[in-house]
Amino acid sequence: MTKLTSPCGAGHPATPARVACRPLEALQTLRRLSVASLRSDLPAVVRRFSRALGARHYVFAVVDREEQGRLLWSCDDADWWQPLQPELAAMMARPAASGARPPRRWFGIEPGNDAGASWPGGAGLRFGIALVAEPLRPSNLAAGFALGFGGVAGEPFDYDMLASLACHAAGLVFDAYLRLSAARGPAAVKLSARERECLRWAAVGKTSWETACILEVGERTVNFHLGNAFAKLQVNNKQAAVAQAILRGLI
Repeated sequence: MTKLTSPCGAGHPATPARVACRPLEALQTLRRLSVASLRSDLPAVVRRFSRALGARHYVFAVVDREEQGRLLWSCDDADWWQPLQPELAAMMARPAASGARPPRRWFGIEPGNDAGASWPGGAGLRFGIALVAEPLRPSNLAAGFALGFGGVAGEPFDYDMLASLACHAAGLVFDAYLRLSAARGPAAVKLSARERECLRWAAVGKTSWETACILEVGERTVNFHLGNAFAKLQVNNKQAAVAQAILRGLI
């Protein structure tokens, strides 16, 4: 039913790129993100951006990687993206390597598929793009954005420009989501048993080497667990991590 092609730039769907796209209008809709005060403001921005880009359908989702991809928040206009869920979930499952671009994939509907009629709410779809947005700071969260396009009348369109606009928007919407979520109060943080153990020993003044001896593990292992705790607590040193863990009742 669907065919995810190679990464953007290495191959595009065979569908002629004629999309009623208004790039300038699409970019202008993103200005609303800077003044958004509630997460409930975000779906309207995603909808207007997608329509200006010429998309027939859209979905934006935020998941927690450490909880097996648990869906935290989403907005869409239909259940059209059900056939893409396994692929989109796999794309969001692991963070991109340091310095690497987050994954993006084109998908196309085979010519014999009756223009996507078998997709729930997706009749008339010809091709689309699915991509991942990563947070600026270390986090266990990730966002996925997918757009579905039909064979409509319009000017020939550059696939690479479409991908760039979609990636730009996904990053801005994800940043707005994180900002507005933080404004609602400290997010629940879950530390592993080892992370809590390492922080407890740090709280009583033990060095990483001393903690490693107590736990009978390597010093690098202790530093690894402490580093994970730093990222989850959004701090960059041991003292701040201990303070945050105590304030949050984690140790």
